[in-house]
Amino acid sequence: MTNSEDGWELLTSIRAAADRRYATDSTAGPLSDVTGRYVLHDDYPIDIAVTDGQLTFSAPAQQPVALLADPDGRYLHPGLDLEVRFVQTNDQPYSLELRQEGVTQIATPAFRQPE
Repeated sequence: MTNSEDGWELLTSIRAAADRRYATDSTAGPLSDVTGRYVLHDDYPIDIAVTDGQLTFSAPAQQPVALLADPDGRYLHPGLDLEVRFVQTNDQPYSLELRQEGVTQIATPAFRQPE
């Protein structure tokens, strides 16, 4: 059924449907606790948002992609070999741990101006 270069699209759709049906909430707090802008090295921004109850990941000049919740607290996008975890130490804001193509990087929350 997926014996082609674009088979990941079908697999992603099947996985997303299964996750919507069977997945449990894998974050300790509400999704809104981890949304916002994170910054990697060299001020490279990553935006995490909630769209239709699902986390999305976007980077500059790229379309946002939906992240699939994994029961162990990770969020995945198999087509991009992308794995995201939100790590919180003590009472500090969440950091974003990003793994892609075997490389792990940490992004910290961007500074937010008071409203």
